[in-house]
Amino acid sequence: MSQNQNCLQGSTALRENHDSHHDEVSRSINKITTGSKAFHSVECYIPTEAILKCYENLIDEFVESLTKMLWIECENVYYIPKYELIVQKANDYPNSGYQKTLMGYSTQCFTTEQAKYLFYTNKNQLPTTIITAINNSKKYNGNSYISCDNNNRALSMESGTICDWGSGDGDKIRIHSASLTIKKFIHKLLKQDFRVLISDNSNSKLIKIFNLMKENSITEAIPPFTQDERIDAFRSLYVQPDLVEKLSELLPVENEINNITMNQIMLDSLITNVLSADQQRADLEPDDRKCVEDINLGHWELWGADSAGGEDIPLGRELVARNPVA
Repeated sequence: MSQNQNCLQGSTALRENHDSHHDEVSRSINKITTGSKAFHSVECYIPTEAILKCYENLIDEFVESLTKMLWIECENVYYIPKYELIVQKANDYPNSGYQKTLMGYSTQCFTTEQAKYLFYTNKNQLPTTIITAINNSKKYNGNSYISCDNNNRALSMESGTICDWGSGDGDKIRIHSASLTIKKFIHKLLKQDFRVLISDNSNSKLIKIFNLMKENSITEAIPPFTQDERIDAFRSLYVQPDLVEKLSELLPVENEINNITMNQIMLDSLITNVLSADQQRADLEPDDRKCVEDINLGHWELWGADSAGGEDIPLGRELVARNPVA
């Protein structure tokens, strides 16, 4: 029997929903349900996929909570999510000289827009420790001037005025900053290179999850993963059931079980199992992949897989099912 004939003729095995769409010969489906036989070929992957979804959601929630803050005070630096900057932390700030690096990153000067937004428009949100350091620094005519625009200008904290002020001139307060993306900042938090001074320790659970994944060589361990990183993370998790169990205890995976869309590994596994159904059942050659891709063919193993009851699992693409009794 040829592969295509095998697709068309089906087998004597129990089939789902024989009467459903009984007049149709074949049709496209874009989902399967958890009550279908087809689902059982990918069911083992669901906890792993749910863990990655939960982890990504947890990172998103953490980023959202951080970006609501203008200043985040750490032990050694401040972080400003709006501008993705780390900012020098000190008891006082110099009026001259230039610090080339901050925590290993090349330093830069505030732009005039940044300086005005941070130190004048929203000066009521300045951390107490930075206010103290500014007050401990040298003033000019009783006012605090924050250096900006490559040290060529300065902002008056009292009036919001931007003044031209040569880079070689003293008396303006030089607060060094450095560029650091939110993803890299979170990575440093989770590695505990930075420690945020917040009383509720809201990132402790995330740190524990990150450490578990990092210890087990999950790539980088910080979403958003690239597509390749995510697939690598998925593969790594799937072959570590003990790690999956530990992470499932820390993450609300039950909330994500019903929100799973098949990734490519799951889809490939589903198709492989469908095409090899008669090989397993009757030691026949596996069917050709075009059985599940050609609307003129289709595969009986998928018939009724989208209406067998339970939760819907989107396939992410269309496959072709064939009516075994047509």
